[in-house]
Amino acid sequence: SAQAALMSFMGFVGSVVAGLLPGPVASWLGTSLAQPAPYWYILWLVPVTYLVISLVWTQSPPVYLEAPRTHGKASTRMPLALFCFFGLVTFLFAAGDGAVRAFFNVYLDADLQVSTSQIGMIMGAGQLIPVAVALVVPALVARWGTAGTLLFGALGAAVALLTLSGWPFLPAAAMGFIGVQSTSAVSGPARNIYGQE
Repeated sequence: SAQAALMSFMGFVGSVVAGLLPGPVASWLGTSLAQPAPYWYILWLVPVTYLVISLVWTQSPPVYLEAPRTHGKASTRMPLALFCFFGLVTFLFAAGDGAVRAFFNVYLDADLQVSTSQIGMIMGAGQLIPVAVALVVPALVARWGTAGTLLFGALGAAVALLTLSGWPFLPAAAMGFIGVQSTSAVSGPARNIYGQE
């Protein structure tokens, strides 16, 4: 839950910064936002950031965990049918969430003619609201169980995707995107818990 909240918050920061950067970069380069150069230079921040993360990661101390003691006889059979089912569930969640993440900004830009800064703000809100939503997941799991929380996340994502795809105007698109991100903050941790169970 805390990990999902932190990832959502950092996604918010990244979305807002990414939405605001193209304008200043375009003016620094003496070009317009219709040209690819401002976006190309901004995309170079991603591998640079990953290099910095790699340097930080190599300096972190190792963590040693003790294997838990098992009581009784453990089964050695692999539950293949359960793995296949869980793989299908994970794929379906990732397909909806991934498609929205990949194409939402293109949809707003190309079809709805929304400015880059507005897209960044909407995507930032779509990352910030799930911070609070992710912190509610333990209470949802305590109340409905892991499977019930996962079902809630799936139904919520379906409603959000229908809202996003059903009405081609900005408020519906924004609400749909924020809904997909929020339900992902519920289903992600619930899916992790379910897989560990």
